[in-house]
Amino acid sequence: MLKGLIPLILLISSPLFAKTQMAQLVEQTQVKLAEGQTSYPILIFEKDELDWRFMKNQAFGKDKIQEAKRSEIIKAYVFEKTKVVLTDNDATNFEPYLTIMKDSAVALPLHDSYSGPAKICGVFPADPNSNQRLEMERILGLGLEEAYGQIGYAQIKPKISYEDLALFSLYHEVGHCLDQEFMPKTFANYDDSHGIHQSESFAETFALLALAREGKADLGTRRAAIRTIYSQKLGKFLATHPQNGFGNPNYVYGGIIYYLSPVLTKGQELIEQDLESIKAMSTQELLQLAKNIVDENSLHSRVFQGLYSVLAEGEESTMERYRRFSEEMPDLFGVAYPKLKYYVEKIKFELETEIDLSAENVDGNGELAPIDQDQFCYAALDSNSDLFFSKIDELRLELRSTDAPVVLQRERQANLKSLAEVLSNKCF
Repeated sequence: MLKGLIPLILLISSPLFAKTQMAQLVEQTQVKLAEGQTSYPILIFEKDELDWRFMKNQAFGKDKIQEAKRSEIIKAYVFEKTKVVLTDNDATNFEPYLTIMKDSAVALPLHDSYSGPAKICGVFPADPNSNQRLEMERILGLGLEEAYGQIGYAQIKPKISYEDLALFSLYHEVGHCLDQEFMPKTFANYDDSHGIHQSESFAETFALLALAREGKADLGTRRAAIRTIYSQKLGKFLATHPQNGFGNPNYVYGGIIYYLSPVLTKGQELIEQDLESIKAMSTQELLQLAKNIVDENSLHSRVFQGLYSVLAEGEESTMERYRRFSEEMPDLFGVAYPKLKYYVEKIKFELETEIDLSAENVDGNGELAPIDQDQFCYAALDSNSDLFFSKIDELRLELRSTDAPVVLQRERQANLKSLAEVLSNKCF
């Protein structure tokens, strides 16, 4: 039965296939950063193209036939792009990031054996149906009142444009796939939360340097502040609600894993000292520089544990314990204790200066044009991907420039995210 799917799937693919602006960015990044850097292929998935293929093949849904269609589509897509033959299990591992977890930005290597080398590393960009506010909310986890209280988007002072947030996220995930040092270790020992912190530090530092190479040289300080806010506000919630992690040993460390201010601060310092040298670096040289920054500036394991303890049990008891340890075991804690004190005070200062509790929440009063599903159906039935994706881009541009109330922005985001599935049921 499934063999009959292949000709249709391949027919839909074409070198002349129309592309959204996001797909064009993916294509450019694939060439600039991903190709030819590793012994295994790195593939940045073009989610819009896969949505089109799922839609045209009526492959959305939960029944076995639709799941099998999606598996075949993913395998065909990956083979076209990389010549790598995926197993059914491989396709199943990739599939959630194209359907139920489309919001997530993820890097996922696949291996033929547990201890063997990667055969491919997939990069799944964050959902492109977004804007500055919605992307900031996603990155920070804003909206969880138990973590943020009344703090919302208006109270967050460091802001980065949507375009730069999207680039940073994409380059970060590509950085994971390029990582030959830290990410492989996290797959060998998934319970090592500090190792995951180093892996995240590497990907973040690489993204910062790669963006600086392209002339975007002023992002590090703001990005560091955003990461600090997340690590402390959402991080405290994670550290004090272990039951929500359902046994995941890394869940409670989620905030400190993403305390990336130390490496971002050092990276920004180097960018400001010698931007021209960074602009002249090859990708391999950027990777080596990122590794050096992580080796010298990411949190030491004992400082990492101390910052987690501050969130989980409180500052006073943690600092007293580390002070005592520094006297009793100076070889182990003589450096860790003053480092911990430094970071605790630095974090307090950043939170005081980067969150403005006096800022008022002012909602917009604009409108969003209705989505003309019939026009999309016409384009889909006519296999007119140019028209289809130009209309997608129009709606995304409207979302990025709108002054509509935030509830309408979130509704539009959800409608765009599910549009291909809705059209698959409506049009075919």
